[in-house]
Amino acid sequence: MKNDLQQKENKKLEVWLEEHNAQVQAQFSRWLRRGLIAFGIISICVTVALIGFGFSLEKQNDLSNDIQQQRFDTLVQFCQDTNQRNNNVNKEIDKAIQNLPEEQQPRANERADPFRLIINAAVPYHENCTEEARNLVKGQ
Repeated sequence: MKNDLQQKENKKLEVWLEEHNAQVQAQFSRWLRRGLIAFGIISICVTVALIGFGFSLEKQNDLSNDIQQQRFDTLVQFCQDTNQRNNNVNKEIDKAIQNLPEEQQPRANERADPFRLIINAAVPYHENCTEEARNLVKGQ
């Protein structure tokens, strides 16, 4: 009798444990599914954010390259304009000296030399404007 009673109790306990186990498994399964769904959503959001950040960086890099190219082009143009002004002033000095009588030209050339030095210091002439602009853009 005691044995039957104990077997019934064991059977009840076994049934209860199986039900409890099934309940815990169901709860864990729901929790795991929710966690995986949340993880998936977070992963998708992070992926989209990283892709967007990549596009943003690419656009920023393109913009930076455009600015550097504009800077380079402006420096080349400025150098060429400066060379042109230097040439024009020196041509005007040469033309003025040529208009003088021949006996005064050697002395005028000597007197023009300091002016040429001042002009070259104020408006320098560069042989290679592209190389000069490249050095300025690089910061050399």
